[in-house]
Order: sequence, then C-alpha cells, then structure tokens
Amino acid sequence: MQNGQSIISGWSDGKIRAFGPQSGKLLYTIHDAHQGTVTAISGTPDSTRIISGGEEGMVRMWAIHHNSQVMEASMKVNTCSSCRAFIVIITLCLARSDSDCC
Repeated sequence: MQNGQSIISGWSDGKIRAFGPQSGKLLYTIHDAHQGTVTAISGTPDSTRIISGGEEGMVRMWAIHHNSQVMEASMKVNTCSSCRAFIVIITLCLARSDSDCC
C-alpha cells in the first residue's frame, strides 16, 4: 500500500494477502475475495481501501481496518481482455471527497 505498511497481492486461489514489507510476515488475508483468480489489485492513495478485480468479472472495493477487511462495494463488469485497464481507471478516479473530481 502507498503508506508503506504493507505489500498487497492477489492470488489464483481468489484470496488477497497483505505482507509486512520488512518482515515478509502475513498481516491479513481476505478469504474469498473473488471466485477464481484475482486478476487486478490496487490500493487507494490514503491506504484505507483496496480495489480488486477477479476473473469472474467482479470489481470489489474493500475497506481496510486494523483488525478487519470489509467489502464495501461490488459490481459486475463484462469479462474481457481490457478489464484490467478498466480497474486501473476506477482506481485513479477515486476522489478524497465529494468536492474532488476525477
């Protein structure tokens, strides 16, 4: 994540895992983040959320808290070769407040 506190990764088992950057210790796992492979993943600039995409065509937003990770939103997109680019666009357009625009 951008705050330097973790390295996030998506896995073929549908899980998202976060590791300590210095120790390599597993910090948390989001089980069943996706059905099948996690194909795209990005943290928000404030490191409070993760946006992930799965091969099943779902894009999900996860709130990251000290002791929990909660799915806040989920949407179905058409599965296609350009879906990874679509997820990057969504991530870049997350605004800090309603007054900010993308």
